[in-house]
Amino acid sequence: TGAGTLIKLARESGWTPPLQQDGRPALARPTPKAESPHPPPAPDQGIADTWNRLPSATSQHPYALRKKLCAETIARLRVVADNDPLTQYRGWLAVPGYSIEGLMTMIEFVAPDGTKRSMKGSTKAGAMFTVGPTAGPATIVEGLGAADSVYASNGSRAIGAFGAGNIRAVVEAMRQKEP
Repeated sequence: TGAGTLIKLARESGWTPPLQQDGRPALARPTPKAESPHPPPAPDQGIADTWNRLPSATSQHPYALRKKLCAETIARLRVVADNDPLTQYRGWLAVPGYSIEGLMTMIEFVAPDGTKRSMKGSTKAGAMFTVGPTAGPATIVEGLGAADSVYASNGSRAIGAFGAGNIRAVVEAMRQKEP
């Protein structure tokens, strides 16, 4: 039910909107937009520069423990250190996203609770993260956790697409590269 429906029902029940001193209906003032608790990283930090300064992730990261990520997957992840300039992401995992050509085009930061944010300047469309073998049949899934689960269950290649909305772009890119 939207605001317009509620106002219509209220008017049908006898409610009248408050009036200004000049007799016109008082207009609702928009609520100021709250600042995000996790603003994006500063735009001057390049993806490769950021990735290269981050230390390797460990199996003790809360998200890795919760998702039961395998060692092979964890070895390809980084973590934002406690002294990193990306203060809002300290302690978060960093997951690289690669284009079909193998270029890193994005970094997705993952909080211990699973909250995800892409680094400013990232290109998500078509970005993927491969778990397992680099060739052969692949299962394309929504994200890192699902890709890791597929690989852990049968040892086959799995590709995380960084969200359901990106699966089509990844599938199309994979079809062109590996028809």
